[in-house]
Amino acid sequence: MQTTKDKILNIVISHIKSGSNLKNVSLAKIASEAEIGKSTVYEYFKSKEELISETYMYLLKHYESILTSDIEHMDFKGAFIEQI
Repeated sequence: MQTTKDKILNIVISHIKSGSNLKNVSLAKIASEAEIGKSTVYEYFKSKEELISETYMYLLKHYESILTSDIEHMDFKGAFIEQI
C-alpha cells in the first residue's frame, strides 16, 4: 500500500514522464490528482521546489539501485524486467 508521500511523489513522477513543465504544475493540481488536500502536501514538503528536488533524488536513488543490482547472474528476461 502506498503512503501519502509516495502518492505525491508518484504524481510528480507521472508529470515528469509525460514531459510536463513542472513550473506549470501547481501544488493544488498535484494534491487534487493524489486525492488529498493541498495542506497535506505541505505536511511532507515545505515548498514546491523541495517536492521537485526530493522527487528527482528519489528517482536517482531508484535508478542507481537498478544500475548497481547484480543483473549479470539473471537470465535475459529477468534482467530486462529488472531494468524496467
